[in-house]
Amino acid sequence: MFAHRFSIATCAATFLLLVIGALVHATGSSLACPDWPLCYGQFLPPMVGGIFFEHSHRLAAATVGLLTVAQAVLLTWKRRSDRGLVAMGWTAVGLVVLQGVLGGVTVKLRLPLAVSTAHLGLSMFFFAFTILIAFRSRPEQAPDPDPDASKGRARDAAETAGASAAPAPAGAGASAAPAWAGARAWAAAAALIIYVQILLGAFVRHTGSGLACGFEVPLCRGALWPAAAGGPALLHMAHRLLGVLAAAVVIAAAVSARRATHSFKASGPGFVRAITVIAPTLVLLQLFLGVETVWTRISVPVVTLHFAVGAALLACTVSLFLSLGPLPRAAELRDLAALAKPRLSSLVLVTTAGGVWLAPGTIGAFRALLTVFATGLVVGGANALNCWAERDVDARMARTRNRPLPAGRLAPRTALLFGLALPLVGLPPLFLLVNPLTGALAALALLLYVLVYTPLKQRSPLALFVGAVPGAIPPLLGWTAVTGRLDLAGLALFAVMFVWQLPHFLAIALYLKDDYARGGLAVMPLALAHGERWSKVQIVLFSAILVPVTVLPHSLQITGRLYLFAAIVLGVGFVAWGLSGFRADAGPRWARGLFLGSLGYLTLLFAALALDVR
Repeated sequence: MFAHRFSIATCAATFLLLVIGALVHATGSSLACPDWPLCYGQFLPPMVGGIFFEHSHRLAAATVGLLTVAQAVLLTWKRRSDRGLVAMGWTAVGLVVLQGVLGGVTVKLRLPLAVSTAHLGLSMFFFAFTILIAFRSRPEQAPDPDPDASKGRARDAAETAGASAAPAPAGAGASAAPAWAGARAWAAAAALIIYVQILLGAFVRHTGSGLACGFEVPLCRGALWPAAAGGPALLHMAHRLLGVLAAAVVIAAAVSARRATHSFKASGPGFVRAITVIAPTLVLLQLFLGVETVWTRISVPVVTLHFAVGAALLACTVSLFLSLGPLPRAAELRDLAALAKPRLSSLVLVTTAGGVWLAPGTIGAFRALLTVFATGLVVGGANALNCWAERDVDARMARTRNRPLPAGRLAPRTALLFGLALPLVGLPPLFLLVNPLTGALAALALLLYVLVYTPLKQRSPLALFVGAVPGAIPPLLGWTAVTGRLDLAGLALFAVMFVWQLPHFLAIALYLKDDYARGGLAVMPLALAHGERWSKVQIVLFSAILVPVTVLPHSLQITGRLYLFAAIVLGVGFVAWGLSGFRADAGPRWARGLFLGSLGYLTLLFAALALDVR
């Protein structure tokens, strides 16, 4: 019990430290002490002016550091049998040390934007982590809502009946499972979006964009959307819009959790019900304080309270998630990540980064990284929604039946909310902080992949060509992020990716045609008369077309002769490999080799593009 109470005290001290840090920035005292870790060479300088706020923050940080070390020692002594909890305690020590180093670097480098934002981001993560430790250190853990989960209880019957595959709480009926899973998913989404909103708020503060729209709310410089107002105004408006979205998600999480507590006896139902009242109240207060921050011209008390309420909202949403069931196991987190298809998503990130690299001009490191990261969120969401929509198809195929949804390890509702949440976080930055064209192209790729390509796969082999469009858009996203326009050079990159995908996917369709038949997918080798031979003809045809298409970047003067040579040699080799498929002994092994070889082809082609860009 003492260890649990000590952890709660550490959480409270961390919250107080965050509020003092907000005061430091609000009062303009961030560099009142120009040296670190001392202040003007003294451990206790005269506490006057900005020094009072800045050095008080340092002393509070040192206190939290000591509390964190004491917490780790106490957990090791009192709860040594709980190795996971002990590891968490010492991980918190590592985090607080890293946070102190970042604080020193912030002072030494005179408040660089990236380091200052990372400092705040890590502090919020540490705060959430202390809440996690407080929950884990409770002397009496609530019953596991899924006591049979560790035994791998089959949930196929629930899936067939259309019920959620989420674990139902002990003693509850099957109808409780969807409410439980949905409430946890909403709570997780709320915590994530509040965290992102806090980071975006840090960018607004550190870039001086707090009054970029003047003193108008909801307008900005006389318009609903200041398209021509420049970066600071757009950043400010992005913070406003995300704040409204965050409020909606928090309220949805509270409503879902309230319903769930009526469906089953949740862990600490009284505590959960209290949060379902406190969180919506705080989020409405936060919206009011956001408006007041503008109207009072960034008044110190208002902006500090605005930050404090944001931190309290993060605490509420994290606590709500932790209260609705047991902590996710590492395997469950891996399953959630698997929905985003990391290997496929990593290829998309590479081609998006390639588009940024090849485009003429520059957008700065921040916007470049933001483009790649936000695109990754959209792609991950599209993949998760694809897994959700095709869970029945995946269950019939040997290659995919062990994915999280057909295997019953994740609830469909959880996958759906996860798939929706990622694009909701990823698309606004593309629209608002990169440019509207890039955001629109990303949204088009998402809609084509999820709403057109996914259902069409079971009806027509033409899905091959539809699916190649969203697959070819990522390098174009990188290009338009820099240029802000569609031009021939950017479309040439799109064309390369579009044509490359056709032999690439035909090869995998030939290799796995029996599995696709079990899944009921209308791939070309199955849907057409003489489908296998016709697919090989198509592979050779599209491989041949790929050669002049890959020459386009050189013709448009994007690259030099090294790339031209590489494109021709790689293209001829690709065509020759396709032609070898007409040998009598060319079977599944040849198709698999061509599929893997196409990945190597693309890697070498983009490497030549990157090395020989003009």
